[in-house]
Amino acid sequence: MSLVIYVSTVVCAALAMMALRHDAGRDIDGLTALSWQGLIYTAWWPFVWAAWAMVRRYDLTARLILWFYPLILGYTLIHAFFAVQVDAGFSHNAPRLANGLNRLPVDLLIATAIAALVAAVHGARLSAEARAVADLLREALDQARKTEALPQRLPVSVGNRTLQVDPAEVEWCAAAGNYVVINFTGTDGQIREGQIREGLIRETLTALSARLDPAVFARAHRSTVVNLARVRATQTLPDGGWVLTMESGAELVVSRTYRDAILSRLSHSRPL
Repeated sequence: MSLVIYVSTVVCAALAMMALRHDAGRDIDGLTALSWQGLIYTAWWPFVWAAWAMVRRYDLTARLILWFYPLILGYTLIHAFFAVQVDAGFSHNAPRLANGLNRLPVDLLIATAIAALVAAVHGARLSAEARAVADLLREALDQARKTEALPQRLPVSVGNRTLQVDPAEVEWCAAAGNYVVINFTGTDGQIREGQIREGLIRETLTALSARLDPAVFARAHRSTVVNLARVRATQTLPDGGWVLTMESGAELVVSRTYRDAILSRLSHSRPL
């Protein structure tokens, strides 16, 4: 697409130049006009690459806008006076400062249009990636809900009692030193909004997560493991992470790093 825009712009600019010079009684051949305008517009490619690198680094955030303005203004000045030198070379006239100043409004418009186009293309790619990731997440959550619960129960200490909790009733786990806090819905399996029980297992989170089904339980944080079958809703964050809303109403944040790890782990855990 960029190449098509470039070629069509050069051709249109060359035709316009030939028409203007013909009206002024200074005809120019097509090859010279194409070379002249081609050189001027080729000088915009470094700006395209710089803008692309910038949007990939900062995504579509306020920091991108902050850095875009200096880039646009700086390159506009450079290009305007570069174009004056090119014009002087082809027309065999001395370069004039006034010509560079006259080019600034048009070059500023071109730079802004290029920056907007690059940002739009990157935004479209981010949207496509977000949709793909959301589809993978929905598929993973559906797979987790269809997975049968493990027969082995977890001995969870609640007060002075020890309950044998079905892993399917565990909503999420949190590390607490050499213990793990288990958030579960009770042995009767009944889910009630905003109500959840807590208990302790004397075990590290790493050891516990190694015993849990990777198709159902995944690490959402270095100190949190979540039961994907208990996820009620998901929301994508601007940085690519997730907010998982559990059936109890609890909200757990998953960073982009752990998001990718979850999807990778689930894709390797699916039955063939």
